[in-house]
Amino acid sequence: MSLACSGGDSGEARSISGTQNIIDGESSTLTNQFLLTAKKDGERKCNVLISSPNESAAAVGTTLDADVQWEETPVGQDAKAFSSDERLPMVVSNRARLAAFRGTLKVPKAGDETLKILSTLHFTTCTIVNGSREGGEPLCIPSETDEGGSSFDVDLRVDVLDSEGRVCESLDVFTESTHVDKKTHHQLLSFVKKNQLPAPLCGRTLEFVLAVSNSGPAPLVVHGSSSSFIVVASST
Repeated sequence: MSLACSGGDSGEARSISGTQNIIDGESSTLTNQFLLTAKKDGERKCNVLISSPNESAAAVGTTLDADVQWEETPVGQDAKAFSSDERLPMVVSNRARLAAFRGTLKVPKAGDETLKILSTLHFTTCTIVNGSREGGEPLCIPSETDEGGSSFDVDLRVDVLDSEGRVCESLDVFTESTHVDKKTHHQLLSFVKKNQLPAPLCGRTLEFVLAVSNSGPAPLVVHGSSSSFIVVASST
């Protein structure tokens, strides 16, 4: 699945994709997003593409029904897309915990701040080496593969930092536990969360930490090119 938008003469272009193995008889929802900054007025063209890139897959020739929906939502200056290049791709070993996204955002002027957080993480469990490649060599090591797949937790914490950069308050925003088995192999995990910040805030800087804790037995790849993390802050 891929989503791409371009701005014609403005030269603006963004795209993002994601992969998940579809299990016969089961329905799946694949979601992703990006932040496109408009430098000037004009028409933007977007398209959504669903494809099966592996021509040697056992299910080659299989057809499926798809309901495709996409939307664009204007956001103000207080929106930020965190770069996946800073930490991803990465491999989370068995019994390890690593941050997939980590960064800060200045919140708007004093008021009742609301955060809307949109994120997608693209996982590959190291049951086999195939499918773990990104930017070169495969990320799964043959000697560490395990057909048991990966059980893991994803959690998002938001820390409020005071003027000295110290944590003065913490908010647990999101936690989810899941398992990716040998059949699924690839999985997109997406969430949208809307949170009202406590008032008054003890600081004007928010630090976001989206972390992955892997219970194994197989190592877990978190891909970069198809993972996203966007925060939209608004004040009333």
